[in-house]
Amino acid sequence: MTDGRDRSTQELLEELRDSEERFRLICENAPVMIDQFDAEGRCKLWNRRCEKFLGYTKEEIEQSVDPLALCYPEIIERDRVLDAIRRADGTYREYRVRAKSGEERIQMWADFRLPNGEKISVGHDV
Repeated sequence: MTDGRDRSTQELLEELRDSEERFRLICENAPVMIDQFDAEGRCKLWNRRCEKFLGYTKEEIEQSVDPLALCYPEIIERDRVLDAIRRADGTYREYRVRAKSGEERIQMWADFRLPNGEKISVGHDV
């Protein structure tokens, strides 16, 4: 017996696909940089704004052995970034970030925990 709330697996999959597409479109078109690195520093998300401000394509970041080192050549700064990602407390922090061109940029980044436990970072130039 159902009470009208049961949905088919197909309907649930469709809703999940719609939700993922919505999230992808928001991330890709947001007027801020959005990225996602795991605790080991591997890139999982790198939106168009990151490409625009930092010059690295998503493919370049994903293929790098140490993608954080591209933007944070100083180990101390890289450690600060990883620590902030692990905490994911929503606090904006200022970083010196190196673009692909070699230009140093001052940026503010905050890290947030998603409902599934993953973390995402949002940033902007100062």
